[in-house]
Amino acid sequence: AMNLILDVAIYYTKIFLTSTTPYEEGTHWVEDPHLIFEHYRKNGFYMDVVACFPVELLALSWEESKRNAVFLPHYRWNRVINIIHLPSHFNDFFANYFPGLSPILIRIQQALICIFFIVHIISCTFNVILTHERGWEGSWFPYENYEENSGLLKYVLSVDWSVRTVSGYGHRLPATDIQVLYTTVVCVVGFALFATVLAYCTTLVSSLGAQENQFRQKVEEIRDYFRHAKNNSGMMDEIICYYKYIWKTNRSLSQTDTPLNGLTPELEDRLIVAVNTILMKRVPLFQSVKDNHEFILSLVSKLTRSVLIPEAFICRMGDEGDAMHFIGQGKVVVLDQALNPITELEDGAFFGEVALLYGTKRNATIKTLTHTLLFTLTKREFMSLGRTYPECMIDILTLAEERKRAANNEP
Repeated sequence: AMNLILDVAIYYTKIFLTSTTPYEEGTHWVEDPHLIFEHYRKNGFYMDVVACFPVELLALSWEESKRNAVFLPHYRWNRVINIIHLPSHFNDFFANYFPGLSPILIRIQQALICIFFIVHIISCTFNVILTHERGWEGSWFPYENYEENSGLLKYVLSVDWSVRTVSGYGHRLPATDIQVLYTTVVCVVGFALFATVLAYCTTLVSSLGAQENQFRQKVEEIRDYFRHAKNNSGMMDEIICYYKYIWKTNRSLSQTDTPLNGLTPELEDRLIVAVNTILMKRVPLFQSVKDNHEFILSLVSKLTRSVLIPEAFICRMGDEGDAMHFIGQGKVVVLDQALNPITELEDGAFFGEVALLYGTKRNATIKTLTHTLLFTLTKREFMSLGRTYPECMIDILTLAEERKRAANNEP
């Protein structure tokens, strides 16, 4: 009785929670109770009611044994109706609890769970037919004293028969028409299941290597070019290393193409702010305006993104200063007039703020040590910001003058 009560209670609890829990529609959540129930009514309410209906109680009217009415599995077939919801439950479960899991791993796990449920249903059905026809007394499943075994052992034996038959390994012959029919159906299901799994695995393997094949093809094209050009210089390795870096950072073969291309202007602006705002707020020059969201948005939208190869000169001592640079990823070295290293700058560092404000000549040479992702703010773009946000520009210049006097020990 407790088993029946808990079984039905779980379904009623599911109905209650589903009919009162907000759902996502488009890009917003619907919280209106009437709309929630109407959505549930159109998407599975009646199916859940049928699934939770206690057929066992009706069976009490014709079953002589109350135990049979409550525990015989064929009085619970209506519960199987909910298997239709399994795909959506799987998607919600992995999306909520494993958002960072690889889509390929999610698909593999979903396939394994589906196979388990199919074997489970086949096993339960087999046990029902076996019990009804006393199949253990014939050639279909000979097993002495089968009916005296525990429910767990019966289930294990049923799973064993299901796995053997689904895989084609089963060697026991059905005796009656029902046994022949059911065994044939299970063999057909097994054939379809393995054909589906094979096609599924083939698709997964193909999709797994699709992106990598694009990069390999590019590398082969570069090697073919140098092979036909009969050029054995180190340029080929340098170019391949460049594309490796672009592929690693963008997952594409172009500096401008990224997996996030095609976003709406609003989302693109928000993405730019999310990625670069922290970097901008670390710059002492912008400390006085770091809380001005509109200005920071305009500032980061003016940045120019570029990727530099190792040993590339960003600027040289004595050059006219017309830009400020921010290191997004990579490492650069600061050199003196004799090209001796002074210090190294890494991710999140910046340089050129003095040249940006005062247009002075560069007082050092900057050269990349690795492939470097660089963001550049030109003086022209910076001055255009000043015309749009004059108050912010005054704050920035005031702070810059204070830092300059402090650096020169001026009062």
